[in-house]
Amino acid sequence: MLKKIFDFIRNKKNIWLGISKGKHLEDRLEEELRKNNFIPLRLNILTDKKQWLILKKEILQKNNNKDIINNFPSFTYNTYFRHPYGSQNYPDFLIFTNNSIIPIELKTSRKNNIKPMWNSNLPKSNCIYIFASFGKKDITFFKGNDVIEEKIKLKLLNFFVEIKKIEKKFIDELESNERGWKLYVRTAFEQNKSLLSINGKLNYFLHPWRKEIENRVCEWLKNITKN
Repeated sequence: MLKKIFDFIRNKKNIWLGISKGKHLEDRLEEELRKNNFIPLRLNILTDKKQWLILKKEILQKNNNKDIINNFPSFTYNTYFRHPYGSQNYPDFLIFTNNSIIPIELKTSRKNNIKPMWNSNLPKSNCIYIFASFGKKDITFFKGNDVIEEKIKLKLLNFFVEIKKIEKKFIDELESNERGWKLYVRTAFEQNKSLLSINGKLNYFLHPWRKEIENRVCEWLKNITKN
C-alpha cells in the first residue's frame, strides 16, 4: 500500500505540486495515507511506554543504517504517527507496517532550490525523504543512504563530536565576565559544489541517478512490506 503512494508521487507530480494556499505537503501525504487504509496511531493506546522510548532512541540515532523492525502489537499494522516527536522535529511521519517502521521526512522549497536544506541533520539511512521544489515544479524522493556515503557521514558526525570536546574545554577555562559572554558551536551541514566529484551533481531533479534511486525506494517498500 505504501509503495502505491510513492508510485503516485512519481506519476502524478502535478497533483502533489498543485497544493492550494494554506495546505501543506504534509496534509497531502496524510490524505493519501488515509486513502490507502492507514489510520492514525495514538500514543495513549501503546501500553508499553518503555518500548516507545526504545523506538525513539533507534529512530533518532544519527548513524543508524538498519531497517527498523515493527515489534509492536499487530494493532499497529498499517498505522502512522504524524509528528511523533513534535512538529519541528524529525521525522514528520512514522509509518507502521506489518514488518517495519518507516520514518518519512518532507523537505519543501517555495523557491527554485535544487537540493534540500539539511541544517543540523544529515540524511538518515533508513528514512524516506520527499523533496518538493514549488519553484522548480518538481518533486522527488529517496532514501537517506542513497544521497550520502556512510564513510562521509561518519566523518562529518565525528568532526562535531571532537569540536564539542574543544568547546567544552574552552568554556570551562573561560573567565567569568560582566555580561556572561561565551560561545557555542552550531552543528550545520550543507552540500556544496566545491566538493563535488568529477561526475557529481547537486541538483536532485536532474541527477542522473534520480530514476534509479526512486526505483530503489519503491522496490525496498515492496520487499519490506510483504506479508
